[in-house]
Amino acid sequence: MRVPPAGCRHVRVAATDDAKRSGAGAILAVMRYRRCVMPSDAGARVAVAIPPLDAHARKRALAQDWHLSLLDPNDPDERSVLIRLAHPTLDDAIERGDDELIVDGRVMNPRVHLVIHEVVATQIIDGDPPEMFETA
Repeated sequence: MRVPPAGCRHVRVAATDDAKRSGAGAILAVMRYRRCVMPSDAGARVAVAIPPLDAHARKRALAQDWHLSLLDPNDPDERSVLIRLAHPTLDDAIERGDDELIVDGRVMNPRVHLVIHEVVATQIIDGDPPEMFETA
């Protein structure tokens, strides 16, 4: 059995459907899907994964009673808030109930766009797959 490096924070990611169906072997399968994220990488991963909040986004956060210093980008729900705040045009479209938005002459679904941001941010922050941070 491999020993993780000192200071490693394990991030458990969802097991595959095969692992979930395997019964008693599921625990071993889930263990294979754990990743080690070193604390030194954590800040860099968050910086890459979460879009920067400009002055407009910060003002919007205050108007919505979000305290940015209290939002934890490592928490999936709070990460979602940070991503939405970083995309005020998409957030406004969702609030209006728009299913489509034209951005740079292309039709986009604002909900799908934000969900893709969340998936990518989660992969980068959790280090799963490990190549995601290097690719981003």
